[in-house]
Amino acid sequence: MTLVAQGEHRDALDSFERAAELGYGADVYREWGLAWEVLADFDEAIDVFENGIRHGGDADPVLTAHLAYLYALEDESDSTAVRLAQEAIAGGGPIEFAWPALVLANLNSRNYDDVLLKADEALAALPAGETT
Repeated sequence: MTLVAQGEHRDALDSFERAAELGYGADVYREWGLAWEVLADFDEAIDVFENGIRHGGDADPVLTAHLAYLYALEDESDSTAVRLAQEAIAGGGPIEFAWPALVLANLNSRNYDDVLLKADEALAALPAGETT
């Protein structure tokens, strides 16, 4: 975490991996995935967050919100993104990731021909009655 605080996200990756191997819990996967996000390697972040879910991170609203958002962005699994976003919102997760994930995944699941990557684009594309 010290390396992350110093902006050395890439240098922190090995430490997070070692901590996960030692069984430090879902919070390690959350922070490890967030480091990958900062480095813009979303595939690695998804892998880490998925492993975090398998290691008890399903109750971590930050982890689930970020995984939902990445699923929606990467068009991995819209139905899973919707479920994870709803769980994160219900658990008090970060709204700035959970709501866009929910909007993007819902819209993208209905419009595979035109996948949107930004929540404001998704909101603009929704019919007026659905934007609330």
